[in-house]
Amino acid sequence: MTRLLPAFLWLFVAVWLFLADAWLRIAWPGWPLDLVVAFSLFATFAARAAALPWLLCCAGIARAVCEGGTAPVHWLVLGLPIAVLFPLRRVAAPGWLLHALAAGLIAHLLPRLMALARRLSEVAPTPAAPPEWSESLWIMATAPVLAFVIGRLPPLWFFREDQR
Repeated sequence: MTRLLPAFLWLFVAVWLFLADAWLRIAWPGWPLDLVVAFSLFATFAARAAALPWLLCCAGIARAVCEGGTAPVHWLVLGLPIAVLFPLRRVAAPGWLLHALAAGLIAHLLPRLMALARRLSEVAPTPAAPPEWSESLWIMATAPVLAFVIGRLPPLWFFREDQR
């Protein structure tokens, strides 16, 4: 029961966070922060491996509510970059460098995965355009900081690897 409560809390908060992120992107077209990349960084580098299914399930449902499409499409689009980058936890390199490079890779990979899902299935939402290089540099600088902040706040704080 103690593990299910943070998962349900994350489901409730994730919908509002992704909704606020989508609203800010519509209100200000040049919105500099990308919550999806920050969540992917948190899940890749800071979350417990046993918590990843709960985190991806709730994030997929939240993105399906906010952006349309089905939850399995969003699970796939969010889960593939996390699965590919998960082994980077053990690479002996400065953490800031790994986080910045992973943020740039995720920022370019997510729109392409969504476009692939759109080609394969008509239930996927319309993909966003991949970021420009200047936007990529900004995402590489801000997404690790945002991932650090959201990882220290409840409910994601309960899923951190160092919280055993």
